[in-house]
Amino acid sequence: MRNPTDSTTTTELEQALATGHGPVVVTGARTSAVVAAVGDVLPRVLDGHAVLVVDPEEHDLADVLATATAPVVVLVTDARPDVLDRLPELGERLDADRRLVLTTRPGFLGAALAPVDAVVVPGGPLDGVAPAGLSGPARAVVDAVVDRDRLGVAGALDEGELAALVGTTGPLTDAVDEAVLAGLVRLATRGGAPHLAPDPSAVDQADGPAGRPVTAEFGRRLRDAGDPARLVVPGRVAVARGDAGLAPVLLGHLDPDEVPVDVAWAVAVAAEEHGLDHAAERWHLSVAVRDTDDAPGSRRAAVVAEPRLGHPEAARDLPAGTPDGDRPAQHALARLALVPDGEGRDDARRRFALAAAADADLAAGAAAALAHLHLADGDDEAALTRLRQAAGSSVRRLAVSARTTTIPVLARLGRLTEAQDATDDLAAFLTTADPASAHEALVLARAAIHRRRGDLDAAAEVLRAAGGGVQVAAATAELDLQGDRWEGLLDDDRLEWRHLHRPRRDRPELSRRGHGPTDPVRRLWAARGEAAFRGRRYELAAECFGEVATVRDRVGDGAAARLGVIALREGDAESAPGHLEVGAASAD
Repeated sequence: MRNPTDSTTTTELEQALATGHGPVVVTGARTSAVVAAVGDVLPRVLDGHAVLVVDPEEHDLADVLATATAPVVVLVTDARPDVLDRLPELGERLDADRRLVLTTRPGFLGAALAPVDAVVVPGGPLDGVAPAGLSGPARAVVDAVVDRDRLGVAGALDEGELAALVGTTGPLTDAVDEAVLAGLVRLATRGGAPHLAPDPSAVDQADGPAGRPVTAEFGRRLRDAGDPARLVVPGRVAVARGDAGLAPVLLGHLDPDEVPVDVAWAVAVAAEEHGLDHAAERWHLSVAVRDTDDAPGSRRAAVVAEPRLGHPEAARDLPAGTPDGDRPAQHALARLALVPDGEGRDDARRRFALAAAADADLAAGAAAALAHLHLADGDDEAALTRLRQAAGSSVRRLAVSARTTTIPVLARLGRLTEAQDATDDLAAFLTTADPASAHEALVLARAAIHRRRGDLDAAAEVLRAAGGGVQVAAATAELDLQGDRWEGLLDDDRLEWRHLHRPRRDRPELSRRGHGPTDPVRRLWAARGEAAFRGRRYELAAECFGEVATVRDRVGDGAAARLGVIALREGDAESAPGHLEVGAASAD
């Protein structure tokens, strides 16, 4: 599929209709522009064909194609993902006299189970009436009708369901009438039943540059308003749209085991791509235990996801009996070594070595993971060897990450000439297409070199020009500690502290917990704890150190040692030895 932001001409649509007999899918950011393009081209290219507009909820497309009088073009407007999923089957029924044309939205196209080629029509200006000047109830009606439509919910929308979506028990007749008179809602039919449909211009406005997201609150009302089974397609659409708060709401009450495996796999992968770890975990686990071609891939994905969600033991049980020759699975298993409990490091290294025997990119990924293990263990030299291996990856994300991580390691070892050379190499390697975090890492690297040279003022100047990201905040706090400017870190209103996240006590699995000595949030907790310790604010210091002391690495062990000292100074001789023992082990 072409990117929906790309432009095309009616010539491309004409070529798609004139070449072969397969289904033709047309999409674009503006519904009116798509419909206009199809209406303009169809009569010219297929002038001998009758056009039959079909509602897939009322008529089965396969039956229509089989029984319609040829030559005919069956036209489906605003096809939802479940209709697009049937294209391979429907395509077998097409020939020169029986054609199928579908219009759809980019969000629906992205939610299809398999990639769909589509002709993209340029957007053009927004048409129709701008949704303004309505009463509050009418505005709520329009929003509910539009949002239900944007998610591709099947079935007709009547006033009973509309009331549930709006969140009212009162009558909505006047509000509906106002929305209809304003041209924003239409009285239509769907599946043979009366249906409240949005005007396409209202949908375009909501999805346009000045539009609004579909909220999680609307998702909860939609979930509670009908059969949860109908939410599979809207959940897929929410995932494809990247609505991070909405997708888990829609999919959270569904049993993935009751969903066809190809649908479950599509939801799992899309959720993983959009960072929805909890949703991805549930759906991958469902696929992982089924006897399908996708099961090994889901097992690997679940192995990686479970530790992030605080379930390391579940992850270890998933791939029991995985053969050594399954290199990707061995790589996933080895990543369990990054779990904060620190167990299984030797086994992880063995499995990473197995993974490294696969293709070059998998080997580079294993090297990157081993480098982070070495950093957590304080073995900078071994980490450098692995980072140099990862820096040669053809996967740009890996190569950039390895190069950015190398510089502060070299600086910490005092190899400043090499660090400067690596910084210059990174500056030449980066392009405007690389993420902002990579360019920020370059700035941090330059600041780190100034720090190691003892030029703290130059380091501070570099950081001040770098913006307010969490990595910069951690580096700034550490620089203030190094320069004995810790008193300023006791200010509760310091901008750096806005990056600190305390765990949710009610839902600890949803807490943002960083791992490893380079994690900036952990470094911020440690820096604030150290400032409080120097200022004899021991209660605050203990609170901050407690956030990071549970992980065995340089940051965690240093925090544990400080907690031991605080316990002694506070007269808690019982707790002190355990903390001090951890700190001493780290020092050894």
